[in-house]
Amino acid sequence: MKLVLISLNAHPGIGLVYDGNETIYYTDLKQVWTLNIYTGAREVAVPNVHTHELHLDKGNNLYGEHYWYVEAEEKFKNYIWRFDKNESFQIIRAEQYGENDDFSFVRDSSFVGIEIKQINGSYMVIRKDSINESVLCSAQLNHPTWSYLTAEG
Repeated sequence: MKLVLISLNAHPGIGLVYDGNETIYYTDLKQVWTLNIYTGAREVAVPNVHTHELHLDKGNNLYGEHYWYVEAEEKFKNYIWRFDKNESFQIIRAEQYGENDDFSFVRDSSFVGIEIKQINGSYMVIRKDSINESVLCSAQLNHPTWSYLTAEG
């Protein structure tokens, strides 16, 4: 038997949310799964979505992004979806080209998005709803990529 080592660059799915009851939702970058913490039973909840991040709101509605590359156009596209507690899938922000820069998956208990933006060499953590934007803190960071919000904010 011959051992072959392969080096790959990969990007992980970091979407993992718990409903506080019995279900964990997670992504494998091809679909979103449910895992029952008591029985270990797994099943696909949302098929055919390449999503990295997930958000579960207070009403147990699950949010994600479907992200793909259109080879003929040599461009990336994405849309934002919601999978509600009645197992209904809806696209809540239509397809657009490029990176998702208008919907944050880091949200507080009021469903207000938290974003990190670079302004004048510093990274700002910003709380942004549809009307107001406020800077929560500022820091000199190398390159922030993954972020989350604790229950305490």
